[in-house]
Amino acid sequence: MRRALAAGLAVGTAVGLWWGAGSCGKGGAASGPRDSSVPTTEEREALFPADMGPDTIDVTAYPAPQQENYRLFVEKCSLCHTLARPINSPLVDASTWGRYVRRMHGKNQVRHGGLLLSGEEAKRVIAFLAFDSRERKIKRAEEFQSLQADLLMRFDLAVRDRYKRNAEVGRTSSQESAPYVGDR
Repeated sequence: MRRALAAGLAVGTAVGLWWGAGSCGKGGAASGPRDSSVPTTEEREALFPADMGPDTIDVTAYPAPQQENYRLFVEKCSLCHTLARPINSPLVDASTWGRYVRRMHGKNQVRHGGLLLSGEEAKRVIAFLAFDSRERKIKRAEEFQSLQADLLMRFDLAVRDRYKRNAEVGRTSSQESAPYVGDR
């Protein structure tokens, strides 16, 4: 089971980094019926497949300390990126989450010149992400893998649509080329 999640992580990360371009979308599911073969504006702008998934977690069944950690996660992590990205990320273990949280923490220090999280807050965010991963991604692995497959498919469609639209804009806005005047 962990091998399948690790493989999903590798594929999701590789696809996201290889295909990723544009600005970050808000993620979340669209309300009401829609043609799923036509990406929404937010889907076309997604940097990673995970950005296209839900951006909240129902934590009412989680222990009270984890609910508090979730509130801290929402407060701090949403300042820099959509919450859909870590929520739908295929990452599952605490050590990997720790590496990513430290990386985000370092980026924030460089960009804003200050600490986003104290050491204790970082530990709480990592503890929440690891706990949530066990609950939603490992214990309900089949459901999570299905979500991952759906996000990858939708991301691929969105990227194709984005490139198609960019090519169309390029064709319609291109200037007439200068006439050929020979080799000189």
